[in-house]
Amino acid sequence: MPNLALLKAIVIGLGVLIVAGVIVLVVTIANRLGDMGEAKPAGQAPPSASFGRLEIPAAPQAEILAASTSGGTILLTLRAPGRPDSVVVLDAATGQERGRLQLAPGP
Repeated sequence: MPNLALLKAIVIGLGVLIVAGVIVLVVTIANRLGDMGEAKPAGQAPPSASFGRLEIPAAPQAEILAASTSGGTILLTLRAPGRPDSVVVLDAATGQERGRLQLAPGP
């Protein structure tokens, strides 16, 4: 019975393909689950825990009135003699200045 031998070979070959496919599927799922916890923006280095010494440009004799943190930012309220108060917005992870708000005197 040559047909029976051919049928056995086909069944064994398909069984091997199924096992190989399941292995590839399991490895792919494991790799994707491992990468989920490490979501990083493309092209950016991960933020460091400390950014060391940081110099913030300020007017002469300026003083920090208040400092607060919120949502990954640091807010510094500065006052300098003869100038309106300003708020400096810093990135908490990198220490880079995101922006500066100049408070205008009211009427």
